[in-house]
Amino acid sequence: MPITVLTTNLTGADGISAVARLVTRACEHVTVLALHERADLAVFEGADVWGAGGRSSRFVALAVRRAAGGDPRMTVVTNHLHLAPAALAFAARGASLVTILHGVEAWKPLTWIQRAALDRSERLIAVSAFSRDRFLAANPLFRNRHVDVCHLGLTPAPAQRRISMRRIQASVSEPAYAARIAGGNQ
Repeated sequence: MPITVLTTNLTGADGISAVARLVTRACEHVTVLALHERADLAVFEGADVWGAGGRSSRFVALAVRRAAGGDPRMTVVTNHLHLAPAALAFAARGASLVTILHGVEAWKPLTWIQRAALDRSERLIAVSAFSRDRFLAANPLFRNRHVDVCHLGLTPAPAQRRISMRRIQASVSEPAYAARIAGGNQ
């Protein structure tokens, strides 16, 4: 089943870009619509990329084009709350929506169009319990909605720090858990 990721960035050094890459690497048949990526970036690590060059109007046009021409059974992962309204075009065609709630943008009351997009999201995922709790406090209409928490992983440490990381990992008594962001029941 095709996956479309709506994100601000894909190739950046920021956390939103890192999550976009994690989602992209975890799924097959991925198309990434990235607000701030260059329009000439067509492929990144095997995923099709549609960059909007920082232009919101171009991003919305790309989202509408992808929604109109895409498989209505696709899953759309919105990787930043401010892009959630663009997911409405996909929802209108029958796509499943998943929205990731990262940080401060989710700690404020939603606009009516963000609320409409999140109402249609089948799954809401916060990157921490803190972000989930702040989101629910700021948006009481969602208090009855389940919001999953998926803590982000760490990238491998540089070689000189790996020994200390192994000691840290060995001292952890709880098993490590992984979460699947898009797809069926666990």
